[in-house]
Amino acid sequence: MFETSKPSRVFWFSIILVYIFFVSAVYSLTTVPIDAFNSDNAEQLHAAIKLSTVRLVGMAIVLIGYPLVLLRYMQHAKDLTILLTFWVIAMYIDDHMVLYRMIEYPDRGLFALVQWCRPIMIVSLVWMSIELALRRSPMD
Repeated sequence: MFETSKPSRVFWFSIILVYIFFVSAVYSLTTVPIDAFNSDNAEQLHAAIKLSTVRLVGMAIVLIGYPLVLLRYMQHAKDLTILLTFWVIAMYIDDHMVLYRMIEYPDRGLFALVQWCRPIMIVSLVWMSIELALRRSPMD
């Protein structure tokens, strides 16, 4: 199954799902109205803006850099995919344990859909990591 040096169709389907998710997440984070947060709580507003900025920068770097790394340096693509998978899983756990108690995000629209699709994106990233880790390198 993993003996060829080319990624499988499932890998490409997974990468398409991840890209759709990231583009949707970037769009939903940039279009969340500021009045969607509790304006009485300045700490909540500051935390939401700071977190959104950090995540937007991270997602923009991944959206731009990952295809370049994947097409040029397959070994680094494996490491980057595994690192990205761990980062996304850590964010998911952190969001459920800490963030959702501090910040109330909108319950409808694209933002709710992005939140609902996060486990699907995590499974896609895990599959991409497994496939890249188990495939033979061209030198074998």
